[in-house]
Amino acid sequence: MKIRSESYPDRIRQIASELSKIRNSYDVDHSVETLRLVANELERKLKNGPLRHG
Repeated sequence: MKIRSESYPDRIRQIASELSKIRNSYDVDHSVETLRLVANELERKLKNGPLRHG
């Protein structure tokens, strides 16, 4: 069994994907979209690198 490492944004997207499967049973539409936006923003910030102070 191969264990693959996923980035935080990819993990968040996976959670959003799983939630979208139950959106008909529960009112989670807004939560799914919010998680996807959070993942995109986090990925953008991680690609820009750490903040430099000084």
